[in-house]
Amino acid sequence: MEKIVVPVDFSDISAYGSSLAVKVAAHLQAELHFIHVVPLPSHVLLTPEGELFEDGDFDTSIPKKQKEVAGVQMKSWVEKYYPSAVSCVCYGHVNEDVIKYADKHKASLIIMGTHAVSGVKELLTNSHSEYIAMHSHIPLMTLKCDRSDMEVKKIVLAGSFKDDDVPHCEMALAIQKAFKAQLY
Repeated sequence: MEKIVVPVDFSDISAYGSSLAVKVAAHLQAELHFIHVVPLPSHVLLTPEGELFEDGDFDTSIPKKQKEVAGVQMKSWVEKYYPSAVSCVCYGHVNEDVIKYADKHKASLIIMGTHAVSGVKELLTNSHSEYIAMHSHIPLMTLKCDRSDMEVKKIVLAGSFKDDDVPHCEMALAIQKAFKAQLY
């Protein structure tokens, strides 16, 4: 069974990505995984179980409360978008932990909403989707706006088309077949 991972931060942009993921999951009969990562400063350590390491140098009450609130938000999110979805709320670093989660669960695809950035901001910062696209071997599908009424009729596949791109091509072909779309 195909597995689709959807990183969410509970924003409108995440809602757009989640809506697309629900459509794709339904067409592919895939298992859907929503993940929210509570971001931590780089100096904070986690236990092997993924919990905060309490060493007295860092006040853990704020991230603990953030995780608690995110857990409630995630429950509502799953109920709204895909009640049978698997969900995960964890501590960590968004980019790395989304990739680790997708790898661990042998995901076939990552779908996410992404903020459009341009100009100076684009030069100074990298988006989460850009990082994931550059560092994950799992295909990534992004969406920048509300396309809840979108019908997938045409798919453009971008890549280097080297031997290591085969999984990306296979997923694009599966989506193309599921939606009966044209592939370019």
